[in-house]
Amino acid sequence: RMLELDIAICTYGADGPSRVAMMLLPPEEGVRYVVSWQEHGDAVLPEILKDRKDVAVFRLDKKGLSNNRNNAIANCTGDIVLISDDDLEYYPEGIVRIRRAFEDDPCLDVATFRVGFPTPKPYPQDGAKLGVPLPKGYWVTSMEMAFRRDRIGNLRFDPMLGLGAPEMCCGEEELFMVSAIRRGLTARHIGVEICRHPAVTTGGRVSEGILMGQGCVTRVIYPYSGWLRIVLKAWRLHREGKAGFFVSLKWLIRGMFRVRQLSL
Repeated sequence: RMLELDIAICTYGADGPSRVAMMLLPPEEGVRYVVSWQEHGDAVLPEILKDRKDVAVFRLDKKGLSNNRNNAIANCTGDIVLISDDDLEYYPEGIVRIRRAFEDDPCLDVATFRVGFPTPKPYPQDGAKLGVPLPKGYWVTSMEMAFRRDRIGNLRFDPMLGLGAPEMCCGEEELFMVSAIRRGLTARHIGVEICRHPAVTTGGRVSEGILMGQGCVTRVIYPYSGWLRIVLKAWRLHREGKAGFFVSLKWLIRGMFRVRQLSL
């Protein structure tokens, strides 16, 4: 049989399911949409979602995007889980290629794919094996990630990182990938564009929460050279006019001291 694919979608707000409904492809055997819904306010599901047997919606009262993703993963039953947001435009052939990538390579545990962003993003070469650290210039976004559900064990997105987290509003995706690789899972980049994303990601933005998240994850990936790397990062932000050197350094350092709060 073909491997079953669950698309784990995170949404929020009363109109969240309506956004999900707009991104659904025609029903396909072995493909299911698992939706985790935050800030639902007891809103009623749109009829189109109620009528689709390949859609399952699970409400969540916890805050934080990482908790939302973890709730979606917990309710998945397919062989493969694809992490997703509620504002993507999937290509039918992209879904086929995701399933085929895992079927063709039984040793593949985690894969990243390509997403069409408004601003082009650098990606590794097709088939490149991902290690720690990740290839230079490449950062992982969650909607690119797929994995075999039965091989990740208890690995989840850390609730202390990501949008809606108490302090650090980024870094959960990179930490997930790095943790998977350090657990011995085989990860590769598959050079296939699977969907289009209309909005700009947070990758190039600067805020206190983003800097703290970056500092924290830098400490995890580079336990010995992390301090030198954050000084260099603060200098680059200053040179590019994005933030002051000492202000950036302060928040990066604060993030480094939050490593003990992570669920590593």
